[in-house]
Amino acid sequence: LDDSMGMLPSMKLSMFPKVIVGARISRSGNALAQSGDLQVLANGIDVARKQPIDLVIDSVVP
Repeated sequence: LDDSMGMLPSMKLSMFPKVIVGARISRSGNALAQSGDLQVLANGIDVARKQPIDLVIDSVVP
């Protein structure tokens, strides 16, 4: 993870020691989570981590 991957230019990833990494498969194609979408969230990922992060999409948005 690096600053080029932040969602807002003013919020750099390097400003935070840990982040939440997630993935979602949207049934509607909408970027916002909706009921029935499949997702995973990994909390507390160290920004300085060098190893790959394995995500398993294992939950459904209620």
